[in-house]
Amino acid sequence: MAVGFGPNAKVSTLPLSIAFFPRWANLFFMMGSTLPEHEHLLGGRGAKIRSMRLEDGFKTLKSPAADALIATAMLKADCKLDTRATGELIIKSISPKQRARRP
Repeated sequence: MAVGFGPNAKVSTLPLSIAFFPRWANLFFMMGSTLPEHEHLLGGRGAKIRSMRLEDGFKTLKSPAADALIATAMLKADCKLDTRATGELIIKSISPKQRARRP
């Protein structure tokens, strides 16, 4: 399961998303290849997307380096989120057939 955070329902406008797996979660930075990354928290070799693996109960997110990456990603995306908005949950299925899950 993945959850994206952004100003609208278009995947291309999402600066961040998080995907949950049985033993960890990944925080995805949609324009991660352009982020300055000094602490080597990001993994991946894609043309755009990089991810931060969260295996430690989300303690990684509390670090100043992770906070700086998230802030930079939001600024680079020029994403204006209304703090007064109530938000909207949009559920999309991207696969026509669900694969069997491993425990």
